[in-house]
Amino acid sequence: MMKIGSSVDYKEWWHEKCSSYEGAPCIVPEIEQGNFTDYSPGARVPHGVEINITCEPRYDVIYNATPISCNNGTWTHVPTCVPARCHQLPEKPKNGIVIAPKTDHGMKALFLCRDGYQLSGPNVTECHYGEWTLPYPVCNESK
Repeated sequence: MMKIGSSVDYKEWWHEKCSSYEGAPCIVPEIEQGNFTDYSPGARVPHGVEINITCEPRYDVIYNATPISCNNGTWTHVPTCVPARCHQLPEKPKNGIVIAPKTDHGMKALFLCRDGYQLSGPNVTECHYGEWTLPYPVCNESK
């Protein structure tokens, strides 16, 4: 107990009172279409611990936002699993091109043929959970 009028060494007081402070734990959230490595939803994770998320097949972590860190009872962010984007453009037909401004789930790519060639098959394909829909068209020489 401190007496009135006595002096306090604040560095010593701070070290004694605060150096042993352990931040509040975080509760592992439930993530649709995903799981945390080594932890189940509802588990308590100590302050300062980082955990990784793995999405189910055909899903990706949005913005590759993993790992997440527990910071005094609050996660740095809560990642989300979203339908996978197509990581490569669809195969272009011989004597043709493919135009795909975006490769996110649900986006479409357009097939076109060079002059003197005619498209045979669908002129569009759609990215569906990381895969382009089939069949791909071909460019046949015009007659």
